[in-house]
Amino acid sequence: MWDRTIVNRTNYVPYEKSVNITEKKAPTDESIRLYGELQEKAFKSIIDTFKLNNNIVNGVVIAAQDQYPFISNIIFLAKFKVNGIEYKTKTEICKSEYLRLAKFERKRKIAEFLIKSISEVITFEMLKSVEKDITTELKDFL
Repeated sequence: MWDRTIVNRTNYVPYEKSVNITEKKAPTDESIRLYGELQEKAFKSIIDTFKLNNNIVNGVVIAAQDQYPFISNIIFLAKFKVNGIEYKTKTEICKSEYLRLAKFERKRKIAEFLIKSISEVITFEMLKSVEKDITTELKDFL
């Protein structure tokens, strides 16, 4: 009745002997320095800026040199809000053509690009609404 046999039932589950640990590091001083250099290079490439803030449109256009020295273009980047919707556009012009202009004419060129971008957005939005009206009228007509 009282024997000294101990029954030990265990289940052995096979597993891999090696464990892979991924180490996630915070930014190092070197990566922060490189980020700072890239940011400084980007700020140096900006030639002109043009800001527009009124009741209808809030926006800015930046004229910057291309980051590649063998490409001789000036990049215009526009970011503006119309009716609470944010739009971004981009175009390029020849660097020699832009740098020949006087300071006032450069600003005028940037303003023309912003006006063109805004008018394209407004026209596109109007045509979308007109398209809806035309399709409903065509369904009634047919």
